[in-house]
Parts: sequence; C-alpha cells; structure tokens
Amino acid sequence: MAFSSTHNRNPLGRNQHGYVLKATDPVLQEALYEYHRQLITNDKLISELLMADHNINMKPRTVQKRRMELGLQSSRKTLKLIDSNEAEQLVIDQMDLDPAKNMGPRKIRHKISMKTGIHLPRDYVADTMRIHDSKGFEKRHPKAKLIHRATKVNIGNDIFDNPGLPASSASQSSTNYHNSTPLPTSESVRSSAPRQLRSMAFRTHPWSRNDVKMDNYKFTRFNAVYQADGNVTIDAGFTANLDTIEITNDWGRGQTLWKKSDPQHFKCGFLGCGSTKHAIYARYQGKEYALVQPYDNQMEPSEARRILKAELQLLAQCDGIKKVFDQYVEESENVCRRFRASIGSFYFNFEGSFYGELEPLSASGKKSLPHIAFLATPMLPSGRYDEPIKKFTGSDKIGPAYDMMTKTIHAYVHFAFIYTRGSILFCNMQGTKDRNGRMCLINPHAHTYV
Repeated sequence: MAFSSTHNRNPLGRNQHGYVLKATDPVLQEALYEYHRQLITNDKLISELLMADHNINMKPRTVQKRRMELGLQSSRKTLKLIDSNEAEQLVIDQMDLDPAKNMGPRKIRHKISMKTGIHLPRDYVADTMRIHDSKGFEKRHPKAKLIHRATKVNIGNDIFDNPGLPASSASQSSTNYHNSTPLPTSESVRSSAPRQLRSMAFRTHPWSRNDVKMDNYKFTRFNAVYQADGNVTIDAGFTANLDTIEITNDWGRGQTLWKKSDPQHFKCGFLGCGSTKHAIYARYQGKEYALVQPYDNQMEPSEARRILKAELQLLAQCDGIKKVFDQYVEESENVCRRFRASIGSFYFNFEGSFYGELEPLSASGKKSLPHIAFLATPMLPSGRYDEPIKKFTGSDKIGPAYDMMTKTIHAYVHFAFIYTRGSILFCNMQGTKDRNGRMCLINPHAHTYV
C-alpha cells in the first residue's frame, strides 16, 4: 500500500496526554490575561493557579506557548518594542494620580500593569520617577518620618536681655546665673519687664524672587463677574482710591536674556513670552502675580484694552462653566466614582485675576512699561526647574487622551459646548501644577459662533 503524506492517522488529536485547551479558548484567555495584569509571569505558578482556580490541567511548557501566542511579553521585551515616549507617559500618568507621593516604583509598576496590561521593568519605572519627582523618594524614605531628638540646654535669660552677646559668653553667663542665683518664681516672672527677643526669630516674606528690584505703580483695578445668563461683566473695584502694584523694573534686560535662551532672565523678573504677549513679575497685596501685556509697542491703547479684557472675560467664562460642570457631575447618577473624583483635579487661574489700567506714565514717573492696560493673574511655579506647560487640547484638533486628567478636561470641553448650545468651543487647554500639585489651566482660547 502506497504511503500518503496527507493521511492523518489521528484526526481528533486524541492521545495518552488528554485534551489541552487552545489559546483561543475564552476561559483560558481571560485567566492568562488576569494573571498577566497581576504581574504573575512564572509559568509553573500559572500552571498551578490554572488548576486551583479553573480546574485546567496545563503543563508549564504549554503555559509558556499559550502566553506567547496571546502576545503576553516580559517587561524587558516590552520595553524594546514600545515607544519610549509612550512608556514614559504611562509612568507620568500614574504619578499624576498620586499627588501625595505615597506610591513607590513597585506600586506604580503594578498600577500600570493592572490598568493597561503593559509590563515595564521596575528599574525603568524608578529612573523615570526620579527624573520627574526626585523629592518623592526622599519623602518615602524609611527614615523620613523619624523624630530627630537633641539635647536641650537652658540658655538662661541673658541671651534675651543682651541680644548682641556672643553665644560662648551667653552660655558662660547662663551658667554663672544658675550657680549663684535661685530660680525665679512665677510671680517674679510676671512682674518683670518684657524680655527682648532676638532678631533671628523673624524672617522676611518668602518671595520666589527676592533679588528682583521693584517699582510702585498706581492703577485702577477692574474685576470680571460671570453672570447666570453666561455673560461676563467687567466693573471697577469698590474702592474709589487708586491701588498700588509692584512691578519689576529690569524686565527689559530679562526679555533680551530670554531671547538668547539664558535662564538668568528669571532673576530680572521676565517670566516669558508667547506669540503676542509677554509676562513679567509683579506683587500685589502680599501675593505674586504675572503681569501680562502685548509686546507690540506700536499697538493702539484701545486695541490693547480690548484684547486684555477679552482674555479676562474668557477666563471668567471658563471658570463659571467649570463650576456648573462640577455641580452636574456631583448630582449625576451615571458618572463613575473615578471620574467624579477627578473633576476637582484641575481649575482655571481666575480667582484673584483682574484687569488694570496704570496711572498715566508721566504722572507715576515710570516709563518702562509699553502699555497702560495690563492683565494680572496669580503667579504659578515658573522657575527653570519647575514643570513645563502641558497641553491637553490643540487649537483646531482636540487630540488623544491617554491619562485621566486629559480625559476629564476633554469631557469638560464637550460639556461646555453642549451647555452653551454650540456657541462656544474651548480650545488650547493648557496649564501647569500649582504649589499644591493641582493642575491650573491658563490662557484658554475659544471658537465662538453667533
């Protein structure tokens, strides 16, 4: 009888080993995917778990084959295949969800795997976290919460009565005092004259730019108010007197340094420059501000007023609709808990912002500013080592959303478009984190339809 290579003597695949599930089996797929998300990669352990959890008898070698067929790869191989920017963004997104900085590299790695099913090496996660948040490692150090105790030494009264006394003399005087004089009673302490405190007990205001030279300007403040009908009104403040604002007087040299990409421009009080406006350092009522003006010195005063007022009105609209959006999410029953918790993770830099007009430059005696009109917004971290501005939407395209923060902001933009009945579409949503770690959105734009 002739031999045929196409003849199959066992078409059903039955042998002494019994039937083995294929990679296409839904139960097996779900089990392997779940173990992969839990960072369980040991084939022998997975074989034991399959038998214990699903009563599936599968040898470790077969488990390895099935995992390869499903594309479940190790962390080292994944890092070679995945884009470096995408891998870094996965780590940053998980760090954004932990503003308290309680999670270390292992926890972050586990969160990424549970959410995306992507395995990243722990060393890579740790290196990425050190680049973007090195202080978090110091906070999580086992000895960070230890109370460091030191021996307390009574320095006596002479150090207060004689502020200029050297430390060695004060200690000697204190020793002589306690050796020769009995301890004072409570009555004698109350009847004695108040002691003079040392000057080192006081400190100056913690300005972020202490070495910037400032000039005082008189100006009129105008506030923006968001109305219930969606309109924004800009009215002068309640006080009839002129306010005073401190503005850096060396911003012109800082602008020159900024154009040369010299980081020393921060020391001159020049914060940065955009496509049409620049921002300089200012102080008002004990707070730091970014003072914004058009950098076109030839622009008409009426045009500068129109542009800056429109920007403040748009900022007020964004803030007003954000409050309506927050209330809608809180009252809605169809919103998941995770999204409900994320709506407070961002806000607009509107509270404390105002439009102002300086006193005529000839009267105030200052000639360094190109315009009388300005927009002042509370200053955000803008040093050379602070996080850069992050964009969440473009001007003509909304763009992808990979993290929860971007998804939440996209949902807000969609809500605002529906809430205004298609008359306003916010765009160019961008911002940076404030001192408390919350995302603060600045300089929004909008497409309008009348």
